[in-house]
Amino acid sequence: ALTDANPDNGCLYVIPRDADPGYDNGDCSVEAAMGSASIHDSKFALRLGPDKKPNWVPNSEQAYQHIRACPCSRGDVVVLSHRVIHWGSRGRSGAGA
Repeated sequence: ALTDANPDNGCLYVIPRDADPGYDNGDCSVEAAMGSASIHDSKFALRLGPDKKPNWVPNSEQAYQHIRACPCSRGDVVVLSHRVIHWGSRGRSGAGA
């Protein structure tokens, strides 16, 4: 990290492996996303994304409870597998680095 990163000034968020049905199952087919395959999970659902590829997406408020912030200090390194669902956040207005 170039600067300290936390939920107030913007940091990395992930869905942990044990809460992501696609992590171990791998990518799915378009047929699965369209509902013709039998892949079911109470917290996540398969949906076609804007690129017409299937993606696991949160299907309930319970799924959102698995999201984890990954704050880090300046100089820290974060290493993720390509399978980890992750994204960055914008910090609150007025929050310092």
